Amino acid sequence: MPFYDYRCEDCEKTFSLFLSYSEYGKHAVICPFCGSNRNRRKIDRVGVARPAGSLPSPESMQAAIEGTEDPRALGKMLRDLQEQSGESMPPEFDAVTGRLEKGASIADIDRDFPQLTEDPEEE
Repeated sequence: MPFYDYRCEDCEKTFSLFLSYSEYGKHAVICPFCGSNRNRRKIDRVGVARPAGSLPSPESMQAAIEGTEDPRALGKMLRDLQEQSGESMPPEFDAVTGRLEKGASIADIDRDFPQLTEDPEEE
């Protein structure tokens, strides 16, 4: 029999309720602090287990994408993702990723590979 976490929409306090699986959803949940029946179940974050080193961490991916000051980190992340996926990529991928790994700026790559940033509908 699990505990379910709720947040009262009136007094904004959180509380836990011990219910059997058969009891869940069969009656109104009452806030023990204010007596309100306007309560919303809180769902905890879910963790996903994966083998160590199988993918870059979300933090490193976010930093590489947002922090274009370090194109090497972005290049490494793209190369790692490509290798882990096992998918073949077009030649432009290797050219762009190779330049990132060497520290080329995004602006320089955009200038040298305009076909990668052009909108096909504009043609």
